[in-house]
Amino acid sequence: MSNKFHPTDEQKAIIEPEAWQSSLVIAKAGSGKTTTIIHRAIKQTESLESWESIAIISFTNKSSKDISNKIKILRAKSIITMTFHSFLLQHVLAFSKIFKGKEVSFDFSKKVNSFQEWLQVVKEENIIPVASNSYNDYLFECAILLIKIKPYILKYLKTKFVAVYIDEAQDNNMLQYEIVDILLSVGIQVVMIGDPEQTIYQFRGANADTFNELKNHESFKNSIYILTNNFRCHELINKCADSYQVPMNHDYVQENNKNYGVFRTSMSIRDIKLAFEKEEYEGEKICFLFRSIGRNAEWLEINDIPVIQYPAIIQRQSLQSSIAILDSLFETYYGDSYLELTFIDKFLPNMRMANASLLIRNFKDDPSVVSFEALNTHWNIFKSEDYNVIINQMLLDSTKRFYNLSSNKFIAMTIHSAKGLEFENVILNSPDFKDLQYDDVRKLFYVACTRAEKVLIFM
Repeated sequence: MSNKFHPTDEQKAIIEPEAWQSSLVIAKAGSGKTTTIIHRAIKQTESLESWESIAIISFTNKSSKDISNKIKILRAKSIITMTFHSFLLQHVLAFSKIFKGKEVSFDFSKKVNSFQEWLQVVKEENIIPVASNSYNDYLFECAILLIKIKPYILKYLKTKFVAVYIDEAQDNNMLQYEIVDILLSVGIQVVMIGDPEQTIYQFRGANADTFNELKNHESFKNSIYILTNNFRCHELINKCADSYQVPMNHDYVQENNKNYGVFRTSMSIRDIKLAFEKEEYEGEKICFLFRSIGRNAEWLEINDIPVIQYPAIIQRQSLQSSIAILDSLFETYYGDSYLELTFIDKFLPNMRMANASLLIRNFKDDPSVVSFEALNTHWNIFKSEDYNVIINQMLLDSTKRFYNLSSNKFIAMTIHSAKGLEFENVILNSPDFKDLQYDDVRKLFYVACTRAEKVLIFM
């Protein structure tokens, strides 16, 4: 992100409001909402006391990392970024005897059927399982219950956080909206940012109607902003996304001897790859997006198209610090040597440069229990029994592909995992959208289309 940000009038109204208060920001895909809310948060921190902070909460670890990186580039202070679950774990559940002083990690493979079973697993196994029913979220239930039992938690939150910004708010479920109401009830400003057209997590209780109803909420109705411009997509791609129809024909224009817009093809994955090997697409990324990779995995493998996904070991971490360390360590392992300096600056700041460099290089040369333990002695975050798991997951081909994302011209992802990302060229599987009469499929269609900047192809 460049410091030379020139906001539009719509963005400037959000960044420099007449008064700091709870607000609702309805942001079209590609409208620059992330950049806008970061600059608003930075502006708001100018009036904070030294002990006060602003939290920016996002839906996934990946989007949280993206926001965190942009904030670091701008050298902003008094802003913390994390997922909703991490926020509650660190700032609410830390007051519980069950969690206090305990190192816990998320285990998405461990499923439980009740709140009591969830508590038992946390106590006995030091892991946070997930509900077998995707509509339940026992971590949120536990946080809400704890706040009711220990009201001093709210005093702590109000003292520490002047405002909480919630990105991708259209994906909130009812428990998350309950947390929002709790924060509002003690005078913490809440800024909700989202696009009801991008609600794609209905399977876990997200509802676009609930987000739209915030327009009439007492805390938001007098401070509503709308970002209408899509800066990401070509206007013909944006037109297709807004139509909610798989096109039957091409709709494109030629600019500077290159085609831009929407295309319909019966070509195979192999032939599409060959078409994009032309010189005019040099340096551009081509992403195949699917509702599910499973049934398409064989064809992708045959055509040598890697599937990109966030490493599972990082998703399982409960602490933002452990997420940041592993993410940066994996990136350093697979990246250029200059990333070593960034890693040292972030995570080994009190060591002599020569000693810190030696630690990193030893790990890169020989990623082992011994070299990882040498690093962890400076953090004491990771358990020794997890060392092998961390190293093995780092060495997986799928992890290598994720951190070498820019080195792969052709990649494949699920539509859900691509949310918040953008690519010059996107190829969609038309059968994935055969049921566009259903709202959840329409939302998925909109999100998939608006990942493309220049060319959108339906195969």
